[in-house]
Amino acid sequence: MKAILQRFFNQTTVINGSKTAVDNAFSTIIKSPALFLWSIWSIYLLMDIGARIVIGGHFAAMEIISLNYFLGGIINQYWFFVLMPNLIFRKRWKLEFVLFIGLIAAFLFLKHYLIKDTSSALLDIRSFLTLELLRIFQFLLFTTALCGLFIFAMQQKEKSKLEIYLEHLEMEHKSLQLSPHFVLNMVSQYSASVLPLSRTLFDNLSQFTALLSYSYKSLNRQNFLSQEIRAIENYIACQNQRFADKLNFRFKKMLYGLPSDRLPIPKWTLITLVENIFKHGNCFSYSLPCMLSLNYGLSPKSKDVFTLTITNIPDNSLPGTSSGFGVEAVNRILSYHFQDHFQLFISDTSQEFNLLLYIDYGGNFKNRFTR
Repeated sequence: MKAILQRFFNQTTVINGSKTAVDNAFSTIIKSPALFLWSIWSIYLLMDIGARIVIGGHFAAMEIISLNYFLGGIINQYWFFVLMPNLIFRKRWKLEFVLFIGLIAAFLFLKHYLIKDTSSALLDIRSFLTLELLRIFQFLLFTTALCGLFIFAMQQKEKSKLEIYLEHLEMEHKSLQLSPHFVLNMVSQYSASVLPLSRTLFDNLSQFTALLSYSYKSLNRQNFLSQEIRAIENYIACQNQRFADKLNFRFKKMLYGLPSDRLPIPKWTLITLVENIFKHGNCFSYSLPCMLSLNYGLSPKSKDVFTLTITNIPDNSLPGTSSGFGVEAVNRILSYHFQDHFQLFISDTSQEFNLLLYIDYGGNFKNRFTR
């Protein structure tokens, strides 16, 4: 019995089935929203006429029916295309709302005038306003639901475009790169070949291979702070080997008790901040060295606190162009994962750049890392 009820109430199989009809309906709504809205409005009028014929109900004068249909349809169109979009997306509604009230007032005035002109019965103004405003409110609720459906359809269409675009980018990306296994195996092979000749060169290649292996790591895999820090150490070692004595870089770390597999962090976020030192900073000045500090330990309020600090001289000779993935992008990624359990402070002048990143792992932040 339980299995039968679960099958009855579980619509996953039905929803995940063929969606051609749903896609066609969404395409129709997006292509001609005004025609769709008038069609629904016309169907409602026909259903009302059919119901009155079946029950033998009273029909109003043709002038009143026409007023209900055309001016009522215009009110719904205005609500759908003007007031709702401005209220939701542009946060502008005062002038639009005044015009909307004017439309309703004009509708009520004309209908009241036509009823008095075509009917000899005494009209109770209070009952008239109550019933008409209630009817308009019901129609507006219906139109609001259609507006929500229209917005959802537009979002689904945009989402489908982005998904297809992402798939194309992934295909192009894969077609332009060598297999990670091939690259890592070849570098490892070269490292083994130079070991008998130079232990130092072997160690340098091993550090580069470890960094390369981390860069190939899938974003869908769980990543930890200890792995990101190890990649930073390998990155700095490669830069030291690259620039040798010309590089004036100070690296300090205090990471006592750092767990290896408990503190999550998005891959490549910290390395991006460190990479910006070499990309946008002057790391060859003897007056002020580039400084990087990593600390993990205790605070008065939390047991797991990680801080990263960076100080360097900006390289003002570089052009003011950016790849678009820098401190701001890192800040957005960390905001998504850690919400209000991190802080990022920046002081940027022509003489000095300072950055402080603070992550409180002791807080009960929502874990968004599991995919």
